[in-house]
Amino acid sequence: MKHNTDCFCGIDFQRDYFSAVQYSLKERAVTLISIQPFPAEKQTEEWKVWRRELKKSRSRLRLFCPSISSAIPAQYAVIKLLTVDANEPSVEDALKWELTQHLASEPDDFVFDAQEMAGIATERTRTFLLAAYRRTLVEQTADMLRNSGFEPLAIGLDIFGLINVFEANYRECLAAPCLLVHCEEAITKLVLSRGGEFLEFHSFNNHDDATDGKNFAAAVASEIKRFCRDRTPEAIYATGSWFQQIPRQDTFFETVKGAELLNPFRKVSCQIAVDDQQLREYSTQLAVAVGLALQRAHATAEAGLAVTKPEGLEVAA
Repeated sequence: MKHNTDCFCGIDFQRDYFSAVQYSLKERAVTLISIQPFPAEKQTEEWKVWRRELKKSRSRLRLFCPSISSAIPAQYAVIKLLTVDANEPSVEDALKWELTQHLASEPDDFVFDAQEMAGIATERTRTFLLAAYRRTLVEQTADMLRNSGFEPLAIGLDIFGLINVFEANYRECLAAPCLLVHCEEAITKLVLSRGGEFLEFHSFNNHDDATDGKNFAAAVASEIKRFCRDRTPEAIYATGSWFQQIPRQDTFFETVKGAELLNPFRKVSCQIAVDDQQLREYSTQLAVAVGLALQRAHATAEAGLAVTKPEGLEVAA
C-alpha cells in the first residue's frame, strides 16, 4: 500500500476507548479526529477487544489515511537508560546484553530498539535509551491494524507519543525537567522528561476510588512525590481520559500544586470545527494520538513542523 506522504495518522488504544488523529503536512494542522469509546472488559485480553472495536469502527474512520502509526502501552515494555564507555567497540552487543538482564524471559521473545541520548553524553561515556517490546505484542498490534484494512507504518510506545506532543506545544519549557502525567480510569503513567528526551517512567494501577476526585488526586500526588524523589520538576502537565470532566480537573490541580492540563493544540493547529470547551474536553483523550501522528510527520518533513526532532523508539511493523 502506497503511503500518502501528506497525511499521517496516529491511533492510541486505551482500556475503554481508542483515539485517532490525522495530521496534514500541507495544512500543517490536525485535520481529522475520532474518539471511539467502548465498554471495558476486565476478563478479556485488551488486544482482542481492540481488534474487535477497531474493525467495528472502520467505516467511521474511512476518511483517515490508511497508513497508521500506533503504540504499545508502555507498561508492557522494558525501558532503560544505559551507559557504555565512549570507546566501547561493540555498542549494540553491549547494550543488548545489559538490557537482557532486566527481561523476565528469553531475549528472542523481544524486539529491541535503541536511541542515543546526545544530551547526556560525556567525554568518557555514551548513554542510550533502550526499549524491549514483547515480539508477540508487536505482531498482534500490526495484525490488528491490517485486519481492519489499515497498514501499520510503525509501532512505538504510548509514552513517547506523549513526549512528542509535549515537545511540539511547549518548546519554551524543554530546558528544565518536566513531569507528564497520563491518567486513565484504571492506570496512571508518570514520565519525567527534559529537553524533549525521556528520563524515567513509572506506572501504577489506580485503586477503586479513582472516581473520587479528591482521594484520587491525593494518591497521584503521593506517587509523584515518591517517583520524583529529589528531582523537582519545573512543571507538571496532565492528560488522559480521567481529566475529561472539568470538575475533576479543578480538584486535581488544587491538590497537585503547579500542575496544569496538557494542551495538545496549544501550538499545533487543529482545524476541527468544535468550540474551545469541547476541544478542551476531547483533548484529554487525544494527546498521545497527536504525538504519534506528529512523530511520523516530522520523520518525513525536512522543516516546517513545531517538533524539533522525533523522540522515542519505534519498531518496524
